[in-house]
Amino acid sequence: SRRLRQEFGVGGQGQLWVNVGRLDPQKDQLTLIRAWSRARPFPEGSRLVLVGNVTAIGTANAERYADTLQAEVGRLGLQDEVVFAGWRNDVAAILHAGDFYVHSASWEGLPLAMCEALAARKAFIGTDCFGIPEGWRQEEMGWFVPKEDPAALGAALKLAANLPPGKRRQIGNQGRQFAETHFDIAVVADQFVARASRFLVRGHGAG
Repeated sequence: SRRLRQEFGVGGQGQLWVNVGRLDPQKDQLTLIRAWSRARPFPEGSRLVLVGNVTAIGTANAERYADTLQAEVGRLGLQDEVVFAGWRNDVAAILHAGDFYVHSASWEGLPLAMCEALAARKAFIGTDCFGIPEGWRQEEMGWFVPKEDPAALGAALKLAANLPPGKRRQIGNQGRQFAETHFDIAVVADQFVARASRFLVRGHGAG
């Protein structure tokens, strides 16, 4: 963890914020970069690390989007705070080293990266790109904010950044419990079987 934090330039009491996803309009890192700018200042030595690159068969549109992200970082003067980490094969270690995970996608189904971040007990902030999961408790487990809204995402970043470490850990633990209850494959399979059994019993009785 210390090695990775040093690699990304996190120093002192700085925070490591992680985002994982290919550089693509769907993942909307542009909103995240603008939200980060709005939420400043962060503790000295903090970094936003964007893990991912355009896909190996990336389209021209994705290539242009990646260039746009770099240009926006320069325009906002965030060169020392935003790290383009590129493709990595040590995402689990990066999540472990991080303090927060932020997901900024505009649209998609249930994000695997979100599940991995919750499982790693990271304080989570995400957009409502697939809705808000049933049973989620805002601020207790993390935050969901409207997609494509730098102001809303920035406000959540600022709120999370100012949490005491103990509260941050508590949120991470609550998020982990939520993931275990709702996304663990064994639990989901048991729930599916139970519901299917009830359905079949009702169907048999009606026949």
